Amino acid sequence: MTERRPIDPMGKPADDVLAAVAQATSKVAGDILEESTAARRRPAPQSQWKNVIAVLLPVITVALWVIFPPPPPNTRDPRNPARTEDDLRMTVSALATQINDFRLAKGSLPASLEAAGAPSQTVRYEQLDGSTYMLTGADNGVTLIYKSTTPLAEFSALEHTP
Repeated sequence: MTERRPIDPMGKPADDVLAAVAQATSKVAGDILEESTAARRRPAPQSQWKNVIAVLLPVITVALWVIFPPPPPNTRDPRNPARTEDDLRMTVSALATQINDFRLAKGSLPASLEAAGAPSQTVRYEQLDGSTYMLTGADNGVTLIYKSTTPLAEFSALEHTP
């Protein structure tokens, strides 16, 4: 800080003006320093907008969700009935092949699809007699029946082209 000195009445007038300006400048600088120090010590004012937004945002979100609900999940099978039938035909054909392989290896029909190593939730296996069986497949409203007396190549031929 600049040292304050009294104004000399015998000195030059320019010196007095310079001294007065120096004193005023020093006082203003000190005031500014005190004000900035005090401002740093004061807590920042609380913004009311933050509180309003914190309350309104969830309310607006719920209101929009009620007005415009999310779409329900798509649980519908996207395949058309012809495609579903072709898929089921291929599944039944594959199971019939496994049953025929089991019969060739063991000499008899399996007691169940699980015994043949081919569990299925869409196809039911039924042994008609010691040498013939029937497979009934059902999927998405489509039902197919295969009897082992029908040639597998004839049953496996797809009726619909992709």
